[in-house]
Amino acid sequence: MQTRVIDRHGSQFHPKGDLQDHQPSYAGRPLDVLRKIRPVVDAVAVMHRYDLIHRDIKARNIFVSESEAWSVLGDFGIAYEKGGDRFTEADQTLFSKDWRPDWVAGRKPEDFERTVDVFGLAKVIHYMITGLKVPASQIDEPHADIRKLYPGAPGVDQVHDLLAGHVVAKENQLQSRSATEFATRVDAVLRELSQVPKEALVFSFISTDVGSFVGERKMETLRNLTIRLPHDATRLEFRMRLAGAGSPSGKLTLLHERGMKMAEDIGQSSITGITIVAF
Repeated sequence: MQTRVIDRHGSQFHPKGDLQDHQPSYAGRPLDVLRKIRPVVDAVAVMHRYDLIHRDIKARNIFVSESEAWSVLGDFGIAYEKGGDRFTEADQTLFSKDWRPDWVAGRKPEDFERTVDVFGLAKVIHYMITGLKVPASQIDEPHADIRKLYPGAPGVDQVHDLLAGHVVAKENQLQSRSATEFATRVDAVLRELSQVPKEALVFSFISTDVGSFVGERKMETLRNLTIRLPHDATRLEFRMRLAGAGSPSGKLTLLHERGMKMAEDIGQSSITGITIVAF
């Protein structure tokens, strides 16, 4: 998918509207927003390679195609070639206050760096997820933190970390200095989130008792055993190895560290082995 760049009047050719019109459809969907904006990041990266700075990236300036792709970046009325002539008047309002970074206050437009566009891209991502236009200083406040607003949403933690490094109050806090660098970080998040979940063995026990089942003496060593899980585990699978029928039955119970029962399984024959796998 490619994103085209058009002049400031291009919206008349896109009846599907702009991103602000479509924001409600993407609320609470961080991973989908990141995937959809990826071609726009590429378009800005091309601009930056030619020393062009957009300076006013916002939801109203990204248009939606007939296929629902975020494929058109528009409103180049204040785009500026670094080191070139400016085409706007000195007292003309150049950018939208809700979308500009704090660090440009008092700075001449011709002194803007590519970082302004990187901030704008990150701000659009946050806006499309939340519908909010908040200052960078509020990105982790409860009313704007996507982790608290949409807990459990696919990719919410990774996308938050990306935003925290780019919706920032000071220019020197910005993790990416150009759209090309930002694209690399976006791709890293998408690769991480697109990986097929892998299983991880977190506990295994096989009885070596002659009687082929776990005796009371050995079972005592398993009671109150602490098992640490991978931080990103979302599912546990219990595998119980059982002896033949007629042996004493066994029960496996998993408790949370606060004592709350998380899972329980009862073997109709004797337990001779236990394996716990996290996904």
